[in-house]
Amino acid sequence: MHNCRTAVAWACLAAVTCNVGRAAEPQWQALQKTLQERLGQFEENRKTIDRQVLADFDRAIVQAGRGRASAASVVDQKLELEKAKADFEAFQSFPESDEYAVMELDYRLKVNRKFLPVGQAIDSLVKYANRSNDPDRLEEAVRIKEEYETKYLGGCDLPDESRWLGTYDRKGRSVIYELAINEVRAGGTFDGHVESNKRLRVHPSYDVKGTRNGAAIEFAMTSRQQGMVTAFTAKGVVSGNRIIANVDQRMQDGEQWKGTLVLTRQ
Repeated sequence: MHNCRTAVAWACLAAVTCNVGRAAEPQWQALQKTLQERLGQFEENRKTIDRQVLADFDRAIVQAGRGRASAASVVDQKLELEKAKADFEAFQSFPESDEYAVMELDYRLKVNRKFLPVGQAIDSLVKYANRSNDPDRLEEAVRIKEEYETKYLGGCDLPDESRWLGTYDRKGRSVIYELAINEVRAGGTFDGHVESNKRLRVHPSYDVKGTRNGAAIEFAMTSRQQGMVTAFTAKGVVSGNRIIANVDQRMQDGEQWKGTLVLTRQ
């Protein structure tokens, strides 16, 4: 499966070369070469990360039989883990269950860090085509950018006026959390608004500002409308229709809570 995806990636890149062969300036060729080199290095890095995740699944499968659960429950848990492992090996996907959120977050962050040089090389192609006023090159470079981000980052769309709903898990408790994205600007910066734990009479309500870089996303409280939360930061990833992030929250009484945020696009 890795070889198949790699072949598709090289075919996409070859299409850029063929389509612009009519006028292959040295600078354009140099940018293409840089992209090829970075993509090759990224593929090797990702294979290493994938092997680490498969090893983590193997350890979890072994550990599933060490608890006090019934024999039937252990069998079910092992079967679930084995299926999750097989799906990851084939598609680099994780079950959309909060139980796998931490594992997926760790994986996506590692892959995103290794992908950043590839993304920068693609952005250089886009910028060059834009400066050259060449619509064919620009269209092809933008298409490659979209395909690579979907293929390698699992899709990381963060549209204007999107709404995300889920839970912030801390200390074994789950708190309902709503994030509304107001505007996403060029460069990936965005504004948004949060409403959480609405069961409270005066629930937390605050504005946030953040950035998205590839699949990585970060945002933090900027102004508070009401509630006891005085500071909130989230650092994670956009993965398909989900945001998964590690969060740090401070309360008015000085207490600090850390946890995992899992949101689904509505």
